[in-house]
Amino acid sequence: MAHPLRAECGQRLIERLDGLRLAPQRILDFGSAPTAAARQLAERFSQATVIALDDDAAHLRHLKRQRGWWSGRYAVRHGNLDALVQAEGPFDLIHAPLVMPRHPGAQTVLMALRQALRPGGLLLMSALGPDSLNGQIGGGDAQRLGSALTRAGFLEPVIDTDWITVTHSDEADLTQCLAEMGVDTNRNDLPPTPCSLTWEIVQATAWAAEEGMPVRTDQGEEASVSISQIQVRRRD
Repeated sequence: MAHPLRAECGQRLIERLDGLRLAPQRILDFGSAPTAAARQLAERFSQATVIALDDDAAHLRHLKRQRGWWSGRYAVRHGNLDALVQAEGPFDLIHAPLVMPRHPGAQTVLMALRQALRPGGLLLMSALGPDSLNGQIGGGDAQRLGSALTRAGFLEPVIDTDWITVTHSDEADLTQCLAEMGVDTNRNDLPPTPCSLTWEIVQATAWAAEEGMPVRTDQGEEASVSISQIQVRRRD
């Protein structure tokens, strides 16, 4: 079962869809297997195919046990993003809560997420901010995350920040929370339990460019065009 903080972060990210007029056909829930996010997405978009991807086999076993009669509404996959996109992508919507702490190559991950989206697709993602653990860990603030998304080729990033204070009753609860939030559980600067810790959660929505629209990335200006739109001139 997911730690309440982890579940709350996923829930708040999904709530950012409220008010958006979306009808995605293919949805990727990336790295949130301990939570009920895949089921929530399947409930919200009943016409969509939802795939839950995680690299933690234990998390996926838990998710499979929890599916029940929802087993026909979303699929569970173990592996990495690149392989999944080649086999089953691209996607219209990607839900990626707290993906940044678990993947040190942040810019590489953001570029992979952009490439996993269809033109015009939407990314929902979050990351730990610098105030997390009462300021004891480094993290990207809203401005840095917005810049990173733009460099990765996303358009119109909208970013906000939540601060959540959690009382950890014992060491086991704190350790579970750290692990699910992507923080090293062996660090030596953690307070004794019980304790109350504040977590800064930076949340973002950003769009993949429509076909043919140029975007500026670290590699220069790029534009994506599907192969079907490329006209081949034949020589007689």
